[in-house]
Amino acid sequence: MTAYTKAYNVVTDNRDIGNALAGLLDSVGGSMTFSDGHGIPCYPQGTTFTAAPAFVPSAAAVRWASFPIVTVETAAVIEEFRGDGPYPLLNARGVTDAQIAAFKPHLQIEGGDRAQYEQHGVAFIQSLGFVVAA
Repeated sequence: MTAYTKAYNVVTDNRDIGNALAGLLDSVGGSMTFSDGHGIPCYPQGTTFTAAPAFVPSAAAVRWASFPIVTVETAAVIEEFRGDGPYPLLNARGVTDAQIAAFKPHLQIEGGDRAQYEQHGVAFIQSLGFVVAA
């Protein structure tokens, strides 16, 4: 059985970039991680939501979040992305250093041991100044 011992909280301002990176990490469904119905919309502070019949925000989403639980191997690739290089794991997956540099400004990532980060996703979004529908 595969051990999913790492957790990450990821927020992006560009769903295409977020999906591209996630697709490199998860070939099954990663390329849809931040798409409608998958990513968690994040709204500016002060956004209100009507409650019935469905949540309707008073403002458009400006970021999207995902809270993946991953293996140690996938965590190594994420940590490499978060670092300053070199990027041998990402380069081996066909990602150039120029692409990594272009992706970085669009992704905010925290993570590590699952026990510490798995339940911290909404707090991470809030720490960045955004709200989510409850």
